[in-house]
Amino acid sequence: DLILCAGNVITFLHPATRVAALSGFARYLAAEGRVLCGFGAGRGYDVAELLADVTAAGLGVERVGVLAGAGHQQGGADRDQQQLIE
Repeated sequence: DLILCAGNVITFLHPATRVAALSGFARYLAAEGRVLCGFGAGRGYDVAELLADVTAAGLGVERVGVLAGAGHQQGGADRDQQQLIE
C-alpha cells in the first residue's frame, strides 16, 4: 500500500507532533508499503531533521530525490522540494 503526504504537510506540523504523525504512518503502512512525502526546504525544518524524525518514527528512507514543481525544470525555482520514499 501507499501513503501519500502531498505538498508540505509535514513541514507545517508543529515540531512536537512530527514524529507522532510519522509514527502513525508506520502503524498503518503494510510491511512492503511506501510513503511518498512532499517536503519544502527553507521553512525551519531541514532535511537532516526530517530524516532523523523518520528514523525515530520507525520508518526507513529508501531514496531521497529532488523533484521540481509542475512546469519547472529540475534545479529551478523549486529546487529545494524533496521527495522522500520509505
